[in-house]
Amino acid sequence: MRRLSTPVVGVVGGGLAGALTTVHLLRAAQLPLRVVLVDRSGSAGRGVAYATRDDAHLLNVPMERLSAFSADPDHFARWARATLDPSLAPGAYLPRRRYGDYVEAVLRDAERGAAHAVVERVRDEVVDLERTVPGAGVRLRMRSGARLDCDAVVLALGNLPAPAPPWLIDDPRVAPDPWAPGALDGPPARRTLLVGTGLTAVDAAISFAARDDAAEIVATSGCGRLPFAQLPGRRTVAPPPAVPDGPLPLPELVALVEGHIAEARAQGFDWRDAIDGLRPVIPELWRRLSLADRRCFVADHARAWELRRHRMAPEVAARIAELRAAGRLRLSTGRVVAMRATRREVEVEVVAADGRRIIAVDRVVVCAGPCADVARTPDPLVRRLLAGGWARPDALGLGLCGGPRAELRGDAGVLHDDVRVLGPVLRGQLWETTAVAEIRRQAERLALLLSEQLAQRRPDEAAA
Repeated sequence: MRRLSTPVVGVVGGGLAGALTTVHLLRAAQLPLRVVLVDRSGSAGRGVAYATRDDAHLLNVPMERLSAFSADPDHFARWARATLDPSLAPGAYLPRRRYGDYVEAVLRDAERGAAHAVVERVRDEVVDLERTVPGAGVRLRMRSGARLDCDAVVLALGNLPAPAPPWLIDDPRVAPDPWAPGALDGPPARRTLLVGTGLTAVDAAISFAARDDAAEIVATSGCGRLPFAQLPGRRTVAPPPAVPDGPLPLPELVALVEGHIAEARAQGFDWRDAIDGLRPVIPELWRRLSLADRRCFVADHARAWELRRHRMAPEVAARIAELRAAGRLRLSTGRVVAMRATRREVEVEVVAADGRRIIAVDRVVVCAGPCADVARTPDPLVRRLLAGGWARPDALGLGLCGGPRAELRGDAGVLHDDVRVLGPVLRGQLWETTAVAEIRRQAERLALLLSEQLAQRRPDEAAA
């Protein structure tokens, strides 16, 4: 009987998507398997979202909805009570770093319990993919110069970085990335400008306000609005609506969502429960829209949806309300168009409907969110994948194009069935693909697909 070498799956990215994919590969493996998890930070399960060390940065979902396993929805809640505090009330919103601790613990447990698979962690950055023998594998090329031959690759890239805005200046008082080491540190500032009013700006405002009781914070964006707040406690999600057959014009989709919310309210649910109840059917609703209607949604409806879909934890919302009531946090509507450094301040020029104005501050933090145009991301791997024909942008340019089984789709529509993709880079195709529930579902599906695929390539051992 011929024995084959142990197959290798390279997982590119050690954030939540990469860690959960690794966990489910370990659990699904029925034959010997080597999983190589590559991440430039050297950690697993944290990425940007869960790497913060500030305990005021809370999860924006209650702990009962954050299990790593679809079949065991209370897994995280049990871990939190056993590890952190047995008295945690239902519906608790925990510090985000604690969820990173949980994912790391889940990965360690999966490693110890794996009957057939092993994990190797590599601290490096993948900068390109290469073909070995055509149709027989993929080689990962690392920034260090190392190379790794894989039978299959999973691209778990997380939110891609956005290109630097044209008005950005090189000045130590300007932080282009709020999550870069030290970006939220430094001496207290009399006045800080946050460019953006989403959840990242909320985190930054809370951190700065806690360090300096006299700090004044201004947050500006095109809409000038903050995310809505979650309701406290453990909530029951409203049942999703029926998805109609055939194409779904955007006005009909809007009417469907509004009708769903009204019906849920009539049944005693809050509008938040209705929005959360839509999540299982959002990919199907998104597929029913024409490309033109998807573009229209992104241009005209996406921001309003994001404010309601990705909400602040109740404690965070209460703290933000306190800061606004005290005059320490002020919202501004406008688009930054220029920035100038003077000896004493940074002058930021903002354009709004009522004209132009200058906001003079001691510090600027860009909280504008992830990349909305994949062709312009500075991420070196994605740039090389696009340039080399491995990948192509989705029809909206929000991310990469994937196939029906999460294959990476390249030039001329070629599907690379040995390169799979999950997470935020599929937003253009799925719309909702950034939260734990969606990433968990994708990771579980990918693990089963890859396990079956690799088993089919090893008939000798499968029959042993």
